[in-house]
Amino acid sequence: MSLYKELTPENWLTEDHVLESLRQIGGDFDQQRWATRVLRLALSPTVPQQIRDLFGVARGALLYGAFFYPMFTLGLEQLFRVAEASVDARCKALGAPSRCKTYEKKLEWLREQGVLVPADAQHWAILRQLRNSASHPEMQLILTPGSVIDWFERVVARVNALYP
Repeated sequence: MSLYKELTPENWLTEDHVLESLRQIGGDFDQQRWATRVLRLALSPTVPQQIRDLFGVARGALLYGAFFYPMFTLGLEQLFRVAEASVDARCKALGAPSRCKTYEKKLEWLREQGVLVPADAQHWAILRQLRNSASHPEMQLILTPGSVIDWFERVVARVNALYP
């Protein structure tokens, strides 16, 4: 069995068969509950609109994973880019010096400014590493909906915290 369904004009709007396989081994995936949980995820109005727009695409991909299983992972990979864009926008808003060109340097500068506490700085460093892995893949990664939604919830909280 494939990791995901082969898309056709007849099946592209039907649930991916992988979800039924997960249910058979004890998983509990319900499309309506999933949609409710995903659509509850939101960035604060204090987050710049361009970041919220990027987030909307990531969240939409996550939502549509029920129809094409790899979209769960694709949504998460986009979310890692949203996280980076939010750091970049925050640095610009706070007037970061021109030496802060890389994601890593921007995180370091935000930590130095007290915007990120040490525990958050460590989490952001992990997000940076995950963004690097997602942007330069060696193979197709396929993650479960549960692991992806957990990351979404954590990242939403971190991005919102950047924009009090």
